[in-house]
Amino acid sequence: MQKEFSPTEKAAILKEHFIEQVPIRQVLNKHNITRNIFDTWVRNVFNYSELVLKKVPQDAMTYPTNYDVITTWFTSIFKDKTLDILGIKTAPIKNVSSYKPVEIMISAGMVDIVMEDMNGNAYHIEEQRNMSEEDLGRFAVYHFSASRDWNYKIHDIILISGTPYSGIREIKTPHGTYCPIFVDFTLKDGFKRLKEIKAAIDKGDASVIIELIFLPLYGKTNHKELAEAVLDYEVELCKANKMPEIYLAATLIMSNKILDYETLNKIWKDLKMLDIFAFAHEKGRNEGRGEGIKGSLFAILESSIGKIPESIVNKINTIAQESTLLDLLKVAPRCKCYRDFELALA
Repeated sequence: MQKEFSPTEKAAILKEHFIEQVPIRQVLNKHNITRNIFDTWVRNVFNYSELVLKKVPQDAMTYPTNYDVITTWFTSIFKDKTLDILGIKTAPIKNVSSYKPVEIMISAGMVDIVMEDMNGNAYHIEEQRNMSEEDLGRFAVYHFSASRDWNYKIHDIILISGTPYSGIREIKTPHGTYCPIFVDFTLKDGFKRLKEIKAAIDKGDASVIIELIFLPLYGKTNHKELAEAVLDYEVELCKANKMPEIYLAATLIMSNKILDYETLNKIWKDLKMLDIFAFAHEKGRNEGRGEGIKGSLFAILESSIGKIPESIVNKINTIAQESTLLDLLKVAPRCKCYRDFELALA
């Protein structure tokens, strides 16, 4: 008889493969489950957030793909700013999301987000530690899978960290070329840049503060020493009210594969801030499923009626009742225009 697994157990099993990189066959044999069952769990994660993979764990600093926390913070930090910090010219950013197509899951790396600017261009940004040519192939699959959902205006930006990458930088076939934008952090001098940023801030230039978030990834070596120096400086800025605390939180997340938990936790506690990680965990536990349904609802509406009016987006975001959202989810595929859906909302 097939064992019944709880949502938490399902999440733990999925993490074995996608987070701990245990081969899929080994996971299936260990838990005596079929590939169809495993794939159903994966679909549930992205369709309804039934499992806890996408929710915020109690300790966000040790979770390698914490999209809820990262996207929330990066939205706050990058809204109305550009990607000049990465050397890329864009219009001001208006939205950040963690869009991932169901059939493609790329779990290596710390950041995997999509930023949309005021001109409607989307920028899929992923940090890839120790980049390989195999990774480039996976990114290409992701890119073309996601392109339709972003009206074919999506640009890939790969942030290289860890060891330098010397492989191919584009994939050519008789049918087209995949050529992402590379930002190689390994070629940057982190300590030199930190000194320059300090000097700029001393002169009153606050525009450089945002770069501190990425600074721990700069260079080929001494990442631990660099991360500690950056975080110590950020603590000073926060205490002097020269930098929002959310920037420090984002840098802690970026540094969680560089520094040990004790070091990260001490920095956090020394600042004597609100335990935002516990708060986010509780919020995710209460709202994660509803947010997952909303995401599915938006995707279905875009497929059935095209671009969703902002008024409808705002109305959906105010709905807290899960039963109401599920009812709308059933109606959405039958809508031919936005007015049909407005009638359902009335």
